[in-house]
Amino acid sequence: MKQYTYEPGNATRYHLVYGRIEGLGGTPANDYLIAWLKDGGSGGTAMRWAHWDDMPTPGWVYISEKMGIREADAKAIAMFIEAHHPTRVRETKESEG
Repeated sequence: MKQYTYEPGNATRYHLVYGRIEGLGGTPANDYLIAWLKDGGSGGTAMRWAHWDDMPTPGWVYISEKMGIREADAKAIAMFIEAHHPTRVRETKESEG
């Protein structure tokens, strides 16, 4: 898990915690967590989802419903996940190489 300050360029700032969740005994799991720490990073909402390499990352509608947030915020968080998710990063690195 890692904490990020994400500024998508629309005059907003998101304090996010994102990463892979460890399974029992510290073993890697295929579950990921994104948390939006609203109100200056003191509290907020989170979402957990299972992911394998052949699955797409969650879309903004799913994020909006699961996290109970507005469309604009869900779209920004979806863009963050698309940019930071390991599958997407690996695809980018492979295409550059």
